[in-house]
Amino acid sequence: MLERIAQHWPAWLAATISYPLAGIAGRLVAGPATAWTSALLAGAVAGLVVGGAQALAMSPRRPDLRWPAVTAVGAAIGLAVSVTLGFAPLPTGLLMGALIGIGQASVAFAGSSVATRAIVAWPAVIAAAWALGWSVTTAIGVDPAAGWAVFGLSGALTSQIVSLAGAFAVAGRPARVAA
Repeated sequence: MLERIAQHWPAWLAATISYPLAGIAGRLVAGPATAWTSALLAGAVAGLVVGGAQALAMSPRRPDLRWPAVTAVGAAIGLAVSVTLGFAPLPTGLLMGALIGIGQASVAFAGSSVATRAIVAWPAVIAAAWALGWSVTTAIGVDPAAGWAVFGLSGALTSQIVSLAGAFAVAGRPARVAA
């Protein structure tokens, strides 16, 4: 699955726009993510939107619906725990990204004989991507106390570039991938 990110990298970068849309959708459904209940719901909605856009980017004809599902679960749990414990943006991004990455790795490497290095590397890549995404968004002046479920466009671009670089590093760029 990660090789599809490398193969469809322009679409993967285009999925960047899904992050601010996901934040808006999460806020419309759950309100600001300032309590664990609203964070859980807003994180789930945001994760579905981001994961859905990423799944479409990887396989426009037949997106793997497990990808948005595991992205939603990781985002929901990570955001709810972070809000409950009062985490700053950097640890929030690390936790959300690690949980999202674990779920995505379980989908990307299900039934494959890929090396353990790749299975461990993807959650680390996504943890770094989400930590940087939250950090960049906060650095440009977005107040983390506003209760957004996901970072904005500047953080999204950062996160997508880091995850794209990670996909190239973990999976490489194959000569041919079946769609």
